[in-house]
Amino acid sequence: ALSDLQSFLAEIPTLSGLETSQIVRLADAAEEVRFVDSEPIISIGETADALYVVLSGEVRCHKDGADLMRLGTGKFFGESAVSQEHDAIRQANVVAVGKVRCACLKATTFQQLFGEAKEVIQRNFNLKVLSGVPLIKDSGLSPSDLEQVCMAIKEEVFQPGETVLIHGATGGMGMAAVHIARVVGATIIATGGSL
Repeated sequence: ALSDLQSFLAEIPTLSGLETSQIVRLADAAEEVRFVDSEPIISIGETADALYVVLSGEVRCHKDGADLMRLGTGKFFGESAVSQEHDAIRQANVVAVGKVRCACLKATTFQQLFGEAKEVIQRNFNLKVLSGVPLIKDSGLSPSDLEQVCMAIKEEVFQPGETVLIHGATGGMGMAAVHIARVVGATIIATGGSL
């Protein structure tokens, strides 16, 4: 049977796809950390260097003075630390609400244990990000369709003013590509059907 921490880790979408033995190794490598009421755990702009799982208590995530969410026992935050190749930057503040006990998994420890699992973790992180994009979220795609979309995506970086040719721009993925290219300021040339 898995311990509580192992069960919590197994529920983190970014870590799905890891085998039970890998989850056990992660749990064994995690450090327990404690915080008092209102103590900052992570802050905007810091390098994302650790994933946290709440073992007891509650944390408050906030940004620009607005509460984003509260997370209790079994919930996690900071997963970008183990899902990105380069140094990710924290996008929200997280503070303790009362006494809080967390398991802390350092990104360096994760990389030492699972450098070979990086692709699985990155795919799972990409799925999470894609699921939050309004065009994708509202599309009605099944989980297997979303997985196919994620596998078909090739990362490209465009600079403002660059020209992008998008085939099939009237379909769902084409419209998404047009939207993304427009956001970064690229010049768009689009086709409306297959060639």
